Amino acid sequence: MSQTAGLARGRERGTGLRAGVLLIGALLAGCAPFPAARQDPGGDAWRVAPRRTHTLHYAAGNRGAASDVSRMVRAGVRQVEGFFGSPFAGPFDLRVFPDRDSLTAYWRRAWNAPEFEPQCWMVASGTARTLAVLSPEAWKTEACEHDPSDRSAAQMLLTHELVHVYHGQRNPDPEFQNAEEIGWFVEGVAVFASGQLDGARTRRAREALASGKGPGRLTDVWSGPDRYGFAGSLVRHIDRTRGRSALIRLLGCRSNGEILLTLGTTEEELLSRWKEDLSQSGQAAGGG
Repeated sequence: MSQTAGLARGRERGTGLRAGVLLIGALLAGCAPFPAARQDPGGDAWRVAPRRTHTLHYAAGNRGAASDVSRMVRAGVRQVEGFFGSPFAGPFDLRVFPDRDSLTAYWRRAWNAPEFEPQCWMVASGTARTLAVLSPEAWKTEACEHDPSDRSAAQMLLTHELVHVYHGQRNPDPEFQNAEEIGWFVEGVAVFASGQLDGARTRRAREALASGKGPGRLTDVWSGPDRYGFAGSLVRHIDRTRGRSALIRLLGCRSNGEILLTLGTTEEELLSRWKEDLSQSGQAAGGG
């Protein structure tokens, strides 16, 4: 797997599961002041500001954007803790990078991948210890596919990354370096818990299944244009049929075998029941 959230995307581009999903939105006016900041040992131009839920690392000239990111992180932390019913297992660092070059350099060092070239939509990554973000101020010129003015979508995407942080803190593989196989679950629980599984994604996933384009294996769930709907609805199915406590137990699994053993089912049965559930939910809603 990898260091981050956008798991299958990274895999499709030959970078394991290291490419993060987007986050952050437009800046808010009138940022609250930081507590006394200190110099980041990683560089003279960086500052550190302790927060209740995380430690913020930001470039000296990017204080306003970093404040907005930090505020969104605090909101996301509350949502994630509410979903799982318990706090994060430990603190984490929030690193807000002022430009694409500095974020890319960080990823290359952190992942020991000196040749890694991120795609333009890769603006964030999250693991047990670190949430790394490209500053919103750089989005218009150094990122694509994301609308920084859409605060709701940005908050959900940031919360998605925070689910990866929470998950990583409860998994024996906290950096997700060997979790390629369960990318569907890692991403699916983040899609579901963050609120990204909306009606449109669910409908497209249902239509894809009806047309015979659904996944035949768990490893194929987080792939293709409907991966958000597939993975999110599969995890929602587990939550509905087995309960939140069972879903939480799966956070510690490292393979599909462990997940299936914990659920007491087979891959074929799990996929079949999920597809039936998704199809029937569409009929109950009048096809929508």
